[in-house]
Amino acid sequence: MHTTDIAWIAGLSLGLAAAIALAYLPGRIARRRGHASHEAIHVCGLVGLLIWPAWWVALIWAYSGPASDPIGRAAPAAQHCAHCGRVIGRLETPRVWQGSVVCVGCRDRLRAAQA
Repeated sequence: MHTTDIAWIAGLSLGLAAAIALAYLPGRIARRRGHASHEAIHVCGLVGLLIWPAWWVALIWAYSGPASDPIGRAAPAAQHCAHCGRVIGRLETPRVWQGSVVCVGCRDRLRAAQA
């Protein structure tokens, strides 16, 4: 085997390794950002090995929208109960009591104390 043959084999091997690493990049970015569709982005990135525009779609998709919201809206800021100071969770609906945001438990206690 000549040195030029070895150089060609090494060059092709490195090129193939770089293409595979680039194909996995959008999926890794999406997973690291906590994207809700990270598996689909990963598949789209792998399809990008054969169809180059699909890789660009996957890369843009990996960076689209906030990391934790699949719809693409900005996540609301955490709210605190004005009475007890507890953080009101994302799934809990904050209540308004006399102009202040309170948690459900404090609203029920305040309502009972007023009655």
